[in-house]
Amino acid sequence: MKCLHSNDGNIYRGSFDDIDPHIYELLHEANIMSKLRHPNLSRIVGITFFGDEQQLSLVTDFMKNGSLLQYLRKHQQIFLKSDHRLITKKLNHFAQQIFEAMSYLEDREIIHRDLAARNCLIGDEDILKVGDFGLTTLTECGLYKGNYRSVCAPRWTSPEAIFSSKFTSRSDVWSFGITLWELYSLGERPFATLSNARVLNVLKNPSENLSQYLAKPRPFASEETYTHLILLCLTHNFTMRPKFKDLRERLVTIFNH
Repeated sequence: MKCLHSNDGNIYRGSFDDIDPHIYELLHEANIMSKLRHPNLSRIVGITFFGDEQQLSLVTDFMKNGSLLQYLRKHQQIFLKSDHRLITKKLNHFAQQIFEAMSYLEDREIIHRDLAARNCLIGDEDILKVGDFGLTTLTECGLYKGNYRSVCAPRWTSPEAIFSSKFTSRSDVWSFGITLWELYSLGERPFATLSNARVLNVLKNPSENLSQYLAKPRPFASEETYTHLILLCLTHNFTMRPKFKDLRERLVTIFNH
């Protein structure tokens, strides 16, 4: 169960009889999302008013190992002491599953807008599902419109989305690149100790070398994974940045190398 919040941070309470355009918009979007079927996408079962306080809540798949971010941080020391080839294979498997989910969304012209390790979930046998399609924060625009105004996570958000409100599958590819960096760094924070204001300054400048802020994660990211996948996803000019469909052959080549 996931309680849903309004833009001011308050929990929505009430019933489906309440006359609230946000609730009707949410029901419409949830109905669409509930029809998506992919093994690497968290399934939306439905929406209900839950508990004594009748909190508006989203019902989704249960993934017993929690978020990918929590999983990586919990196992960080174990992974570092394990056979690096086996751990790299495991991380590649996670990356592949994230890619398959995002490729599925792209094929259906659905923009996620909030891809990050915290929004990927781990279940049994290293099954990963991408979740949190933006439904946890109600906004004035729908899930598939690329112009909503509030950017809450600049460390994961593409420059054109931050500065021009252009959300496309290519902005999701940028977030995929950052998520891969999180994955192979075992849950480190993107841009480390930089403040959000400094991150925005970095992203505003096309000539900035992102590799000095997002160094190659060691020891699990190969040079090919880092240079030809992660940094490629972080191409500043979004017209030059690949779509997910453009990455498939490259991803298969790198992971099967």
